[in-house]
Amino acid sequence: MLNEINDDLHKKWRTSYDPARADYDTPFFNGDDGSGNVDDDVVCINDKCSPQSAVNYAAQGMYSAYTGQSLEDAEGLADSWNFWMHSGGAATEDELYWLKYGYDYYNSINSDTRVNGASKKRNGKLMEIE
Repeated sequence: MLNEINDDLHKKWRTSYDPARADYDTPFFNGDDGSGNVDDDVVCINDKCSPQSAVNYAAQGMYSAYTGQSLEDAEGLADSWNFWMHSGGAATEDELYWLKYGYDYYNSINSDTRVNGASKKRNGKLMEIE
């Protein structure tokens, strides 16, 4: 799944505050509209068990890494999203775990990607960032 997310991210230029990002989900998204009235099954991956909605945050972590956001900014967005969607709540420990997992995974497989005045790899080609 993570490789598919990586490939999808590289299909078009994205920004960290793209409105379409709100709908950037994985098959683990459970359809929760903030009401909490949906099932949130537990998923276990590599001995880490979390609610499926938390695992969905791996895609957001990868999205943040792709756009050059810092991990701290990505975590802040997750907190803001939860604040608005869940009446003042913050991102859970599991959500932050999977956000960081996705962020680190993206950076590990795109290690030649440089941001902030350097270049970024897109579809196997380095592009200058202004």
